[in-house]
Amino acid sequence: MEILLKTKKKEKDYVAKAEKVQEWERIYREVDVGRQLEIMAQWLKDNPERRKTHRGMSRFVGGWLRREAREAVQKSRWPRGFVEPAWETDGETLRSKKEQLEWKKKDNVDERIRRLKA
Repeated sequence: MEILLKTKKKEKDYVAKAEKVQEWERIYREVDVGRQLEIMAQWLKDNPERRKTHRGMSRFVGGWLRREAREAVQKSRWPRGFVEPAWETDGETLRSKKEQLEWKKKDNVDERIRRLKA
């Protein structure tokens, strides 16, 4: 599979060769690299003022695929709308991070009151 990606200079368009595509597929397993290259090619056609140079195209593709891989991993980790629980123990009870912050604020207020009374 070879895909043509338009660059700023028409005579030097970037061709994503099969071996480079295979390398990206090996590195970014979470991503459908072929589909993303097609999306990139269309994006470059639709945004001629934002096209990259031939030299900078590899960096552009790598950045695009990294973002897609990161998003794929984040989406697969937790269901949509789910917030990862943040629990910590003080030895006896489990409290959420929010509860811990509330307790710390309360402790700080109590400490200030004790200092004022002393």
